Amino acid sequence: TPVLITVTAGIAEPRYASLKGIMAARSKEIKQVGLGELGIERGEVGETIEGLADAEARKAGAIIQDDGTAVDRILQVLAEAKVV
Repeated sequence: TPVLITVTAGIAEPRYASLKGIMAARSKEIKQVGLGELGIERGEVGETIEGLADAEARKAGAIIQDDGTAVDRILQVLAEAKVV
């Protein structure tokens, strides 16, 4: 079955629950829905693993000790990486 998933830039912004929302969620019922209610047979449900791969090795990050020049060193590293 084909599927299209899209994501907007807002996905990277964390959403924090308010205290009011947390308290309201504690009292809400979690409804469980069975396959029969959805009109789905057990054989139609599951997942398929298309493949597995090891993560690519990355070089270790740098630890910069702050001896008063850390900001300058960080800016230099970011400039070399063409981030700033």
